[in-house]
Amino acid sequence: MKYFCLLLSVFALFCFTGCSEEALPPVSAEDTASTEVSTQEIMTLPRELLGVWVSADEGERNMVETISFFEDGSMTVELKYQGSDYGKLYGSCTLEGHRLICSITDGASPYTVEYEFRIDGRMLILTDDDGPAEYLRTS
Repeated sequence: MKYFCLLLSVFALFCFTGCSEEALPPVSAEDTASTEVSTQEIMTLPRELLGVWVSADEGERNMVETISFFEDGSMTVELKYQGSDYGKLYGSCTLEGHRLICSITDGASPYTVEYEFRIDGRMLILTDDDGPAEYLRTS
């Protein structure tokens, strides 16, 4: 009896499930091209920048930043102050020439900062009005 009820339920599901009479519009070459452009726009950071970078020098304040850049343009910044976790920021980055524009959206009041950046081997050099900061690639 259970199998009969199950079979009847499945049959009813197929009978009462309707289809729209509207046909889906055909996909044009222009639609495909715009999708490809959108995919390319998502990849905003160069491959050599992607990964995890750690401060090359703790400096006088004994602070270490770990910056992670991801393929989708997102980023995180983790800060350790005198060996203890101090906070984590989240945001996104875009690239304009050799300028890296980072928008912090979570973990602090939202703000945007711009850097000139250069990669030399496994070293990332970010320069802003305060001067250069050097980071070493860890992954």
